[in-house]
Amino acid sequence: MRIIVKFRYVVPYRDEVFLRDLGQGTNARITYLTSVSPDIHVYSVEPQRGQSRADIFQALANNPAVLYIEADAAVKPS
Repeated sequence: MRIIVKFRYVVPYRDEVFLRDLGQGTNARITYLTSVSPDIHVYSVEPQRGQSRADIFQALANNPAVLYIEADAAVKPS
């Protein structure tokens, strides 16, 4: 699953230790993919067996550095 995360303040968004800590808070493996802007970044999340999207979103929402999270979905032209 891919997610878009907007942070409240500057974080080391692609730093290995930061990603490990972010993943520990969610019990999932989080991998940096790309930046959208200085405070918005796209990550790949590998949930644990039985872990729902809602579980991951709630865990990330509890992180004080995170302003919001949304699923990264492909947009098709209308």
